[in-house]
Amino acid sequence: MITKVNHLVSIIVLIITFLIPSIILASDNVLATQKKLNELGFNAGAADGIWGNSTKNAVIEYLSTKGLKFDGLLDSNEFKLLGINIKRCSAKPHKRNGGKLASTWSKPIKCPAEVFVASDLRASTKSTIEATLDAAAAEWGNYGPVEYWVMGADKAAATKLIEKYCKRRAERKDLYYRSCFSRHTQIASNHNLMSYWEIGANALSSRNSRMDAGHNGGFDWGIHNFSSSLPLGLENKLGNSGADDQKVIMHEYFHAIQHAHVRSIKFARNVLLGPVWFMEGGAEYMASATHTKLVSEKKLKRINNGRNKYDFKKAMKRKFEQAKKDNYQNDCISQMANTNYDGPCRNFFYDGGAWAIAYLIDQTNPDILLKTFYPNLESLGWEGAFQKSFQKSSDAFYSEFAEFLKKNPLTAMTILPKY
Repeated sequence: MITKVNHLVSIIVLIITFLIPSIILASDNVLATQKKLNELGFNAGAADGIWGNSTKNAVIEYLSTKGLKFDGLLDSNEFKLLGINIKRCSAKPHKRNGGKLASTWSKPIKCPAEVFVASDLRASTKSTIEATLDAAAAEWGNYGPVEYWVMGADKAAATKLIEKYCKRRAERKDLYYRSCFSRHTQIASNHNLMSYWEIGANALSSRNSRMDAGHNGGFDWGIHNFSSSLPLGLENKLGNSGADDQKVIMHEYFHAIQHAHVRSIKFARNVLLGPVWFMEGGAEYMASATHTKLVSEKKLKRINNGRNKYDFKKAMKRKFEQAKKDNYQNDCISQMANTNYDGPCRNFFYDGGAWAIAYLIDQTNPDILLKTFYPNLESLGWEGAFQKSFQKSSDAFYSEFAEFLKKNPLTAMTILPKY
């Protein structure tokens, strides 16, 4: 009997190890914190890696000696004060088999996202981006490897970061160093690293609060490759909101969730992922709603800086009003099947798309994308997965959504989750 119980425990541990890597990573951090607090004379209880009242009370007591209050989140601030060096492992790229990525591409991994920032950015900006990506991965699934490259406003620092990026590409045999460096140091080249530096530098010089980030491929290398301009809010620049930057980071990470469910490397990837409104609206709504949820649950630190604090409900109200206007002017509902980003309905695909996803989720359940749509995407195709998930064709949905968009914004907002 004891042997059977031990065997069962072993199986459970094995399942947790492979299916819930975020718990393992979190337990390592908690374990290190418990050991350090006990060494310092603050009773954190048994050093078992399990977060409980004893550990929490020890953290509160320790921070009080520093004149600080615990905000409910164990993160880089506490680790820094305790002198704990939390190591983040580096995941290996997924292998390729012809024009497809290995089946591991569509499965969660253990290692968290790797974040690389230019030297003119603050250390807290890097740790906040890491914490935001970690929280999103814990909520949606830890798909990767993720590389998140963040440019600042100093050109020399940007060039150094590009050198680091290209050295990594050369070491991994993704690109030759010279061709990589030449491509990413060109000015006015779309979606290269220097273009993200230029956005940040121009934002500061013109005082035009623009930030941009993108999922820029990496499929050929078996990774998710992200780039970002200067995160103005996290850097306390131009009165921007750090919470809004967090939402942008989560929007981009949701693209990794979407892409992780398509193993094809070439053209079939874009066909499977579907129309722009579904891709961008899905990322925008899931990031906006989940950011608010995680902050309310104290799984993500609330950032209150900036002139305009990020507010989910107000942001969605503005999106609804703008989507109504864009649809009236450009008949955007009729173009929702479009897979091209260009055209007068581009903004509608983001704003109206976010509301389209909110509408579909309200009719089904909050996990419909993660647990039904994307797991069936590659086997059924976009339309097939859509019909399986929402029990209607996309054409039928477009007709329904056209009627929904006629509603008063305040009436429409009743379908949003209440966090």
